[in-house]
Amino acid sequence: MSRLPGRDVVARFARYTAGSVVALAVSEVTLVVCFATGWTSAATASVVAFFAGAIPNYLLNRSWVWKRRGPVEVRREVVPYVAISLATLGLAALATTLAAHLAPAGSAASTAFVALAYLATYGILFVAKFFAYQRFVFRRPASTDVF
Repeated sequence: MSRLPGRDVVARFARYTAGSVVALAVSEVTLVVCFATGWTSAATASVVAFFAGAIPNYLLNRSWVWKRRGPVEVRREVVPYVAISLATLGLAALATTLAAHLAPAGSAASTAFVALAYLATYGILFVAKFFAYQRFVFRRPASTDVF
């Protein structure tokens, strides 16, 4: 019995969601620790958090979600992945900086505003990134994917 392409996409999206939750947890903890302790500004905490989550996210996406094996194709895979990631990073740094400026006084409230802005940015971009990865980053050259 052959599997329907739609089922493959649903299964892939479920794996993508699970991998993203892992990466987000790593990023969010890193962000809160960096910002709440006063080690960094909101924007710098976003950058550090981004890199803390981006590495496991790429590895999970490539090997588990899209089942890519073998050598990495830098031009087809890494360059667009980095471009999408950097755009997300820029938006997250902008959102957290704005949240830090708008937050009520007090370190707990400020940290909560920054953490929520970071989470909201990634939440909003979550589905868009899946389709970009599906269509441009991890697509096989002779793909029969729906998207």
